[in-house]
Amino acid sequence: MTSEASRRGSVATHEAMEAAAKAARDTEEIEVAASHAARDINLADADTKRGVHEGLLEPVESDPSLRAAPLAGQVVPPRHTATGAYGEGLTDAVQLITVVDATGGTFSLGFDPPGAPGPLSTAEIDFDATAAQVQAALEALASVNPGDVVCAGGPLDADPVTVTFRGQYAQVAILTMDTDAGALVGGAGVDATVAVVTVGGAAAP
Repeated sequence: MTSEASRRGSVATHEAMEAAAKAARDTEEIEVAASHAARDINLADADTKRGVHEGLLEPVESDPSLRAAPLAGQVVPPRHTATGAYGEGLTDAVQLITVVDATGGTFSLGFDPPGAPGPLSTAEIDFDATAAQVQAALEALASVNPGDVVCAGGPLDADPVTVTFRGQYAQVAILTMDTDAGALVGGAGVDATVAVVTVGGAAAP
């Protein structure tokens, strides 16, 4: 019995030692994993800070005073968001087309694209055109690609149509479009006008 008890005690001791060794190995693996995770977090944090500092990322903080300041003499490029590159303080140009006192006929728009030959004249646009029809008329111009203008509102016989310049014309100043309303018919004050809502580009100082 004494020999059997001794054997069982030896087996139990061996199993306990193996369990302790396994626990030590597991602890070591956890510590290594934690060390690697901490290193990765530090690297990611450094990359984020560098991206914010170089103007490539927006800081998480909503308070502008918490944003990283550029180095002296550093030219900060436009910030990058999910929708593209956005410069600080820049806005898209927005213009408002209104048809006044018209009961029929057509008019055309004249667009002078920045950096391209112009002005360009659209095809005739119905006095009661929808926003989609106005947008199609502008996108048919040689210097305007799909997505360069986004029109909303209308139809023109009831409400104005807004034109927001995006794409290649995003965040740049756009000259006011002109109109040729000679083919409109209606009352004495019949006309088609364009008003500037936002010039575009940098905000006025």
